[in-house]
Amino acid sequence: IGLELTSDGVLHVAWSRTPGSGAPNLFHSALSANARTVSGPNLIVAPSLGLNPRVDLVGGPGGGLRVFFSGLSDAPFSDRMGTATSGRDGRTWALQTAPASNGTFGGGSPVYAAAGISATMGTGGVPISMWGDSAPGASGYHVGVDPSTPDFHFGTGCCSSDPNGARETGTGRIFYGWNRQDATRTRALVQAPGEPAREVPNSGATQISRSISRRGAVRGTRPLRRHPAGTSG
Repeated sequence: IGLELTSDGVLHVAWSRTPGSGAPNLFHSALSANARTVSGPNLIVAPSLGLNPRVDLVGGPGGGLRVFFSGLSDAPFSDRMGTATSGRDGRTWALQTAPASNGTFGGGSPVYAAAGISATMGTGGVPISMWGDSAPGASGYHVGVDPSTPDFHFGTGCCSSDPNGARETGTGRIFYGWNRQDATRTRALVQAPGEPAREVPNSGATQISRSISRRGAVRGTRPLRRHPAGTSG
């Protein structure tokens, strides 16, 4: 699901649902500021052949909403990043038929099967969309929604998942973070444009076993279980 809180205190949710037959559809619902009423669902898009269940919401033009998603269909955005915008109420959505990531053959990124989709707002209100690997080295991000501009990638090899981004207060720099899994462990990486990726300290650490003696001796350790960025357990 994707979440966005508008200035009026309403929590907006983008979510997918599979009908009795056919491909999943993408919907919008909203929780009122007093958390007493839920509006919707409002249909955003219904790709004919499939929808990645990972979607995200950010602010849109004029204080409205923008959703990022990826699906398979006969539309130009098929297997690329797609986007649609709405007013602040989220009741009706205008679909951008062109891809919101690079749309050139051989230059664009396959996003439909990406291991995670997210978005953030960059400098000047320019949206930035991100996606995880659907193939080794396919993960990356796109600044804006113009399909003629290039995609940027997080690196080669496998396997990058669950990306997200944030803007640094003061400098306005955008930092990207994602999980990187190799044969032995899962690490959390962070990167600013023009800088090398850095490993988050202790993101590849071990997890203490639940079995501890009365004297506090640890009876064993085990590898840290994989959790997407922003979750725990």
